[in-house]
Amino acid sequence: MACAPVSTCSTSCGSGVATERELWAAANMVLEQHGERAPLFDAERLGALALAGDAAGVAAWQAIARRVAALSAGPNAGES
Repeated sequence: MACAPVSTCSTSCGSGVATERELWAAANMVLEQHGERAPLFDAERLGALALAGDAAGVAAWQAIARRVAALSAGPNAGES
């Protein structure tokens, strides 16, 4: 199952802008579907969106990729 492009997601307000909750949900879905390959999937998706000239999609997937990285790092990331 492929992930839908975030730039075409519908939101409750209909603005086409993903909410924080939607971004975290998308990141979680990417991790569930792609596991340790999630960062590679994010990079491939970003590349495809950039080649298509979809600046809004690139921005959304950059936000998702940051959340994927944060979820992958775990709750104690950055603590010494």
